[in-house]
Amino acid sequence: MQVKIDAGLQATWFDLWDVGRVQTVIAFKYNKESDLKTAIASVESSLALHSRDEGDDKVMEAKILHTVGECHVALAMREEDNQHNKKNKKRPKSAKVAGASKKSYETALEYLEKSHALFKLHKGPHNPLTGREAESVAQLLMKLNRYEESKPYLLDA
Repeated sequence: MQVKIDAGLQATWFDLWDVGRVQTVIAFKYNKESDLKTAIASVESSLALHSRDEGDDKVMEAKILHTVGECHVALAMREEDNQHNKKNKKRPKSAKVAGASKKSYETALEYLEKSHALFKLHKGPHNPLTGREAESVAQLLMKLNRYEESKPYLLDA
């Protein structure tokens, strides 16, 4: 992307989406919360540019929404790990989600629910993209101990 900028060209929504996804993986691997937030901003910018430039492509919008949701899940997981590391404890798998990580998980859920709705509307209820997104929403709802709300998504998956 820097090559484009150095050449006087603007980054496209795809550039921002692609770079943001890679940045998220690297930031997650190396436990860099601030870099995760930068990556989220990049992917969110991608969503805004996509809506402006190619707003009729709702399937791609759903894919970008999914990525934004994934980035927020990565941030929430790092926030949980860092919270437990401060207490010198390993994060238990069944730990109750609280604090900053809960907010990040809930933000992720908003994006994943929007993505699922778009996939369901534009690809149909029996499309693999719709099913995979339903699974993502259900998993996150269960992570947040919202089991009853997860049931319709589990059926969609």
